[in-house]
Amino acid sequence: STYGISGSELTISNCVVEDNSSDGIYYTGNCDVENSIIRNNRYGIYLYSGSGKISGCTISGNRSYGIYNGSSNTQVFNTSIINNGGTGLYAYGGLYVNVNVANNTGIGVYASNGAQFTNCHIVKNLYNNNSSTTGAGVSNGNNGTNQFTNCVIWGNKTKNNRVNISGTNATYAYCAVEGGVDGTANITLDTLNSGDEPGAYY
Repeated sequence: STYGISGSELTISNCVVEDNSSDGIYYTGNCDVENSIIRNNRYGIYLYSGSGKISGCTISGNRSYGIYNGSSNTQVFNTSIINNGGTGLYAYGGLYVNVNVANNTGIGVYASNGAQFTNCHIVKNLYNNNSSTTGAGVSNGNNGTNQFTNCVIWGNKTKNNRVNISGTNATYAYCAVEGGVDGTANITLDTLNSGDEPGAYY
């Protein structure tokens, strides 16, 4: 099919959305997605506008973005975005708590418009690009100030260089950041267990 599920008012629970030629879930209004698996689509979830809540989901193996969020009203909780073929999470604002973004073949998180991240793991993403200036873990856009609190940002790299984060429009507090970052009580201690499987970071 083209889209797995699309619409402006959606409630999706305990579902598997897979193997679509376009996006797994595409919505333009209000949407709740919980306890579901979204895999092997073009984009996993494309939130064009409106507001939504995503909780308890695994978004994996999609060919491009895991989640593309174009809405500042979106909230994502307790969700893993892993092993996607492009950027794991495009976050134009929104709230993200206990989100694991790992092993994506693209930027782990592109964040702008005051996106807020708490207890998130952004690890082992590979931005398959020769750029030495774009962060493979986190790339901060030019509008709004993003906030990262108690997050792990580690093991991310571009094709030829290890570049963990880029952009200055962000604050970091109580985070473990490879290479270090300015902020409040951040550390440079490797908190990852190299034997962990993707999705096992929290």
